[in-house]
Amino acid sequence: MAVIVSIALATYNGERYLQEQLQSFTDQTRQPDELIICDDASTDNTLSIINKYAETAPFTVKVFSNETNIGYVRAFSWALELCSGDYVFLSDQDDVWLPEKIATIVSCFESDQNVQLLIHDLEYCREDLSPIGQTKIARMSGVFDLERHFVTGMATVLRGSFLRLCLPIPNLPEMTHDTWLHQCASAIQHKSIIPAVLALYRRHSTNATAAGDLNVDFVTTPEHFKTAPPSFHFIVRLVGLFKDERVIGIPELSPLTLWLQLHKKILIEEYGAKSSVEKLITEDTHKVMSIRERLDFLSKNRWQRIVPVLKFYLHGKYQSFGGWKSTVKDLLVR
Repeated sequence: MAVIVSIALATYNGERYLQEQLQSFTDQTRQPDELIICDDASTDNTLSIINKYAETAPFTVKVFSNETNIGYVRAFSWALELCSGDYVFLSDQDDVWLPEKIATIVSCFESDQNVQLLIHDLEYCREDLSPIGQTKIARMSGVFDLERHFVTGMATVLRGSFLRLCLPIPNLPEMTHDTWLHQCASAIQHKSIIPAVLALYRRHSTNATAAGDLNVDFVTTPEHFKTAPPSFHFIVRLVGLFKDERVIGIPELSPLTLWLQLHKKILIEEYGAKSSVEKLITEDTHKVMSIRERLDFLSKNRWQRIVPVLKFYLHGKYQSFGGWKSTVKDLLVR
C-alpha cells in the first residue's frame, strides 16, 4: 500500500521567496501527495502566489487563511493538525528543498520502523541562495549536543501517527512547534539525525528563526559560541551570590511530563519507551517536590531555615538549583 506524504507550510508575507520554495516541491523526485498551507493573514501577494500555484500543482494543495495574525507557532500547529499523511514534512516559506529530499526521507523511515522523527542536515545560504560553505551539523558539531539542540523545523519530518499523538502544540510563550515535536521524540528516544544535506537554508533579515551566531550567513568556528572567559563568569556569579533568590521556578510538572503521563500506555506498548518515559516522569516529579520543599523553607526566617537547608544539601537536592551557590544563598538571604 502506497504511503501518503504531506507537507505542512505556514506562510506570512512571503512573496519574496515563496515561489522558489513551492517550485522545489514540484521538482521532487518523489512528489508529495498533499500540501497543506496555512496563511497567517498575509498583507502582500502571498495568497495570490499560493492560489496560482495550486491551480497547476501536480498534487493536492489545500489553502487555509487566517483573518487575523495568530503567529507562526499557532499557524504551524493548525497546518500540522490538517495533515493526513503517513509522513509529514514541515516547511518554511523561504528555503529550497533539494530534489531528492522526500525520496531520501521516505526511504529512511521505511528502513527503520522505530524512528518517529527525522531531521536532516542543511546548507546555510545567503539571501540569494548562494551557499556559505557550512552545513548546520558542521557548525554545531563539537559545540552543541546534536540530539538535544539540533532542532530546525524546516528540516524535520515525522510519522503521521506519532505527530498526531504530539498535537496540539502547547500554547506557551516559550514553546515553538519544532521544539515541542523534538522534545516528544527525544523523550521516547525515537529521534534520528540524517547527515545528508537535503535543503538550502536561506538566511535573511526577516527570518522567523532566532538571531545569533547559530543562524548567521557566514562561516562560524567554535570560538563564536564562547560568550565570555571563565574568569568573567566567576566574577559575575560571585557578585550575584548574595542576591535574593525568591523566584526559583514554578512547582508544576512540565508540559512534556504531562504529555508523557497522558500517553504513557501507548508510548510503552506501541513505542517500547517504558524506561525512558518512567525515568523522565520520576525525575520531573522529584524536581517539583524539591521546588515546593525549597519554597517552604525559604518562607521561614534565616535561623529557622538552617537545618532544612543543610538537609536539602546533604540529600543532593541542590544539584537541580545551582549546587553550593544556591545553598549559600538560601542560608544568607533575608
